[in-house]
Amino acid sequence: MIQNGYGDLRRRRLYIRLIRIHACTELRRCKRSGVLRDAASWRCRHFEAQLVDATDLMNAAVQAGLNAHGAIETASLSGPATVRKELAEVLGRLDLGLPIEQALSRMRERYDCEGTRLLTQALVVKWHDGTDFRSLLRAVSALLHERLKLRRQVESQLSGARYAALFAGALPYLLIPVFLWRQPEWLDVLLEHPQGVTLLLSAALCQVAGFVWLRRILRMQE
Repeated sequence: MIQNGYGDLRRRRLYIRLIRIHACTELRRCKRSGVLRDAASWRCRHFEAQLVDATDLMNAAVQAGLNAHGAIETASLSGPATVRKELAEVLGRLDLGLPIEQALSRMRERYDCEGTRLLTQALVVKWHDGTDFRSLLRAVSALLHERLKLRRQVESQLSGARYAALFAGALPYLLIPVFLWRQPEWLDVLLEHPQGVTLLLSAALCQVAGFVWLRRILRMQE
């Protein structure tokens, strides 16, 4: 019986260790993929916000009488840093004689967002059909301004939910030192119980699942 009990204890410890390894691996994988997606999304949003200012510069240049090439050159010289670099690359490709689709392909692939697609499509239409670029650019600028305004409104409305989620997630870990200070032995009862570690690990996994679920909801709202 002693050997059976010792074997069950070893088996239980082995199961707990395997669960820990699996949970840490999955958490690390989710964190890595989530961080990369968030970084790419932030990069596109940042570029689109700068694209609004660049489009305003292009619109002003067209109003002053410059053609589409001159408007792109004006924005590439005076626009925000990230957009200035991409528009300079577009001009360099156009000067080499590449088609407009190939000249815009890098910017469209690196910053695949609605604002980039709107501007690049407007330039393609201008190059092929000779459409009035002034009215087309004015419409694109108005759409970009409206998208930026709506995004800022959504971000301000969701900021309260984000802070509430962070506070709810950090509160248990902030209370543990207080409880240990008031009653140092209260955690030992849970750790010494046969199922104590499993319960703690299950609670941590539920908390991680809750954070992932809430994060997915907030991303859908954006």
